[in-house]
Amino acid sequence: TKCRRYAADLFESKGIEYDIEFQESISGKVDIDLRKNIWLIFKEIVTNLARHSKADHASVEFTVREGQLYLKVSDSGIGIDKVDFKANNGIKNIKKRAEQAGFDADLESSGAGTTWTVQGSI
Repeated sequence: TKCRRYAADLFESKGIEYDIEFQESISGKVDIDLRKNIWLIFKEIVTNLARHSKADHASVEFTVREGQLYLKVSDSGIGIDKVDFKANNGIKNIKKRAEQAGFDADLESSGAGTTWTVQGSI
């Protein structure tokens, strides 16, 4: 709920149209440190999208199936220059937090948008 509300509020404040697909509930208890990392990864991705992408549309998919978290955030913006991948602090933070959580975090970008995919066991 917190993630859905944050993304919707931020996208609406920037005039970005969006599709959000969230799993309504997750069975089982998720460790508090893992929850914190998931939240901070999500927040960094969505905030960077809103601030830097110049996108007019964003898509968020957030699900958990059979103990696997799957997060995909895409936009229709200007993309990220490949040179910036290693120098960008936001990207470094996302990758670091994902590693701490035991997740894979992949970034794909071109002149036609950016897609983050984060997945791993919870």
